[in-house]
Amino acid sequence: IEALTGRALSEDFVSFEEKPIGSASVACVFRGVLHNGMTVAIKVRRPEVMACFVADLTLFRWTVRTLEALTIVREDFFKYLCEDLQNMFMDEMDFRKEAIHHRLFRQYVRKDRLKFVDAPKVIRELSGDDVLCTEFIHGYSCQDILTAVETRDQAALSLLADQEIDPAEIGRRLLNVALWFRFETPFFHADPHPGNLLILPGNRIMMLDFGACGLMTQSQAEQQVELLRQIADSMRSGVPLSGAAAGRFGGLLEGNDAGGFAGRGKKPSHRDTIPALLRDGEVVLTPEQQA
Repeated sequence: IEALTGRALSEDFVSFEEKPIGSASVACVFRGVLHNGMTVAIKVRRPEVMACFVADLTLFRWTVRTLEALTIVREDFFKYLCEDLQNMFMDEMDFRKEAIHHRLFRQYVRKDRLKFVDAPKVIRELSGDDVLCTEFIHGYSCQDILTAVETRDQAALSLLADQEIDPAEIGRRLLNVALWFRFETPFFHADPHPGNLLILPGNRIMMLDFGACGLMTQSQAEQQVELLRQIADSMRSGVPLSGAAAGRFGGLLEGNDAGGFAGRGKKPSHRDTIPALLRDGEVVLTPEQQA
C-alpha cells in the first residue's frame, strides 16, 4: 500500500488492522479507517502469487504437451483450456480491471434503477494494480442465511425477519439480477457464490469481488432470448430440444423477431421476455418443476 501511495500508512489511515479479515489464494483483505472516518476494506495481492501462477501454468502446459506427444489426446486438445486459464487468472490478478468492473456495475444499476442491489464504492486514490480499496459494508453473509434456511434455525430466521430480510425474496431478487446480467448489461459477474454476496436490511443485496467477470455481446444476448423461446416451445410440445436446434440459434435470429428484439434495435429485457415466453408457449409446470 505504501509502495502504491508513496506515503506511510498513517498518512492515509487512522487505524489499520494488520491481521487479515479475509484470505484467499490471490489476495488478503484488511480493514482500516481513513482520516475522513470511512471504514474501508483493502484487498492486497499476495507478493509471490504471480510467480506461483506462472510456475503452475508452465507445469500444466508441459503436462498437456506430454499427453499430446504420447497421443493420449489429440494435438491442441487443451489449447483453449490453457488460454482460458491464463486469461482468467490474469484478470483475477488485475485489480485495476476489477475496480473498473465495480464502477461499471454501480453505474448500470443506477441507470436501470435497481435499488435493491449495489456494490461497494471504490476508493480510487488507494487502488492500483495490486491493491483495491473499497468502502467496508456491514451485512449478513448469504451463506449464513442459506444455512439458517436449510437447518430451519428459527432463532436466526427470527433475527433476519427483525431486519426485514426474507430469504424467499432474496432468492427472487438474485434471480432477477442474474437475468439482468444475462440480457441487459454488456458484462456479468462470473463468480456470484454466497461468499461474494452480503445481504443488508430490507432485502438489499451487496455484490462483492468483481475479479471474475464475463462479457456478453448483443448477438449473444439475442441468442439467449431465442434459447428461452425454444425451451418454452419444447416444454409446451413435450419434444426435447435437440443439440442440432441449439446449434442453430444464431441462424434462427436472422430475419426473425426473436421475441421482439432482433431487427428492432431494442435491447433484450428479461422483464418482457420471460413472461411473454411462458404466456405464448402456454407452459404449464408440473408440481416437481414448480418446486
